[in-house]
Amino acid sequence: MPDRCIIQSRFQRRVYISKLASNIKMVHDDKTHEHEHWIHYQVDGEPESTLAKVLTPIAIMRDAGIDPETNYLEQIKGHEVISYKDDPRKEIEMENGMRFITKPIGPMPVS
Repeated sequence: MPDRCIIQSRFQRRVYISKLASNIKMVHDDKTHEHEHWIHYQVDGEPESTLAKVLTPIAIMRDAGIDPETNYLEQIKGHEVISYKDDPRKEIEMENGMRFITKPIGPMPVS
């Protein structure tokens, strides 16, 4: 009889561990699924998020509340600066952590 209790107990532990692993995987899959879609980036130091994998400089500025008619976008990539002044409709493949700044088109007014 003790062997049967041990076997039953081991079986119950296996079933419990299997269910537990299954639940952990489901929670992990949900979180992974959630994080796969949201892309977080910055415009002028302010956080922005998108579900789109590709955006244009115009869309990035509009989403940040910046007028693309009077401003243009630059991407800061390490020490490199990529300007979209002459190509505001260029498709940018979005990645987490991207940083952008905006600059006015034309001369700055002098006070």
